[in-house]
Amino acid sequence: MSTSLSPDEGRLRSYFEAFTSPEVGGTTSGGVSRPAASDMDAEARRRLVEIMDGLGLRTRIDDIGNMYGRYANADNEGAAPVVIGSHLDTVVPGGRYDGILGVVLALETIALLQERDVHGSRPVELVNFTGEEGARFAPAMLGSGVATGLYDVDYAVARTDAEGAVLGEELERIGYAGDRHNRLGEFSVSLEAHIEQDTNLDDNHLSVGIVDGIRPVTWSTITLTGPGGHAGGRAQVDRQDPLVAAARMAASVDEDVRAMDGAKATIGQMNLHPGSANVIPSRVTFNLDLRASQESSLRDLLNDTSEKFAVIAEEFGVTYSIDTYWRMPEAVFDEDIRTVIARSAETLGIQTMTLTGDIGHDSLHLSQVGRSAMLFVRTSGGISHAEDEHVPWPALLDAARLYANTVVELIK
Repeated sequence: MSTSLSPDEGRLRSYFEAFTSPEVGGTTSGGVSRPAASDMDAEARRRLVEIMDGLGLRTRIDDIGNMYGRYANADNEGAAPVVIGSHLDTVVPGGRYDGILGVVLALETIALLQERDVHGSRPVELVNFTGEEGARFAPAMLGSGVATGLYDVDYAVARTDAEGAVLGEELERIGYAGDRHNRLGEFSVSLEAHIEQDTNLDDNHLSVGIVDGIRPVTWSTITLTGPGGHAGGRAQVDRQDPLVAAARMAASVDEDVRAMDGAKATIGQMNLHPGSANVIPSRVTFNLDLRASQESSLRDLLNDTSEKFAVIAEEFGVTYSIDTYWRMPEAVFDEDIRTVIARSAETLGIQTMTLTGDIGHDSLHLSQVGRSAMLFVRTSGGISHAEDEHVPWPALLDAARLYANTVVELIK
């Protein structure tokens, strides 16, 4: 195991083509549209099974549709595995690297191990997690949540999409509803590669970053109600307008997070009722995504925001409620694994930097139950979740080398 592994560029390109062609949701603008448990997802899954079979992996599917391929021999079969991989579902329309890159690098790593007949003291478990994006069936990271016991499978398979389709029924329809006994189980370590979705690597002209953790997130729905009325009715000073109150709230939380290092606030949805051009809305609802550097900071930000929103609502004479319906916990990635990655990068002559994630990934769930780590790979302009998402090929090759050689170290 002393000789370093170098990726086969032709094979890497063929793997990307397998998961980005039109038959699996590839778009004419260069992206991919592949919602979880869709027909496009079914074809991508079929191709993954075909590739894993070709690599001699033992494949299985669990009760939330997570797919596994095990690389092992008689000497290490019973040991806890090193888990690698990511997800194949995308947003609509999405890019050709988010999630896909993590699966492709995992496949190439196993192909390299097989070529060299490299086996360590631990097997390698390749995983394609179901529904990481949450774009069709919310919340995000459903598959890894079930695999790690953080979500109950009955809850997960009952999730519905905008048209009322049920996840469990859709997995049955496409042939990827498996067995509970096939779940991940105990693992030694996990390592996921993912595009950065920010500009740190691009700004510093680096290929790869070592991720020390993921910042926590909360999602809340704010509801404001007032009497409504015709636009030509009450004088402006006498109105109890929930939309104006909502606008003041948006400005208030924006001002607060600008003064906090590592904090972010996003309002991505707002609904007005009744939604008529000449009617003062009687009800306004909006979502609030809050992110902070650590759990305590996020908790304080959420509490302060709620209190300020209550004051603003009273000022404008509207009723107010806040429902915090989803939380993403803080993830701290294993320091020993990060040291192994850094040592491998130094040996290979690949310069890295330490990064912290602001977006949820399957590794966040894995980190709650075992030793986990992530690599971020450079994206041009930090663009993600878009058809023009792009990873420079030299950066991808650096990531593939670092990923494969780190896995060699982890299975020793």
